[in-house]
Amino acid sequence: MDAKNEPVVTRSMSWDAAQPSREILLNREWLVTNGLGGYASGTVSGAITRKYHGILIAALPAPLGRMVMWSSCVLMTVKWCR
Repeated sequence: MDAKNEPVVTRSMSWDAAQPSREILLNREWLVTNGLGGYASGTVSGAITRKYHGILIAALPAPLGRMVMWSSCVLMTVKWCR
């Protein structure tokens, strides 16, 4: 499929720049489902605040149920100076 034909989904979240707060980043959550019982969820800040937050929560056959397969991802940027 071409990049031109792919659907674009844009979501926006209101933000009050006059009152920035860490609690806003910890209280606002996101959720993405795959339609097969698996999902990904977390907070806007990236902090894992609940036991069911994760990048990949897979829906496995019974009796296993849902299991957190990938809990978090840390991105580190390194700047090399010469």
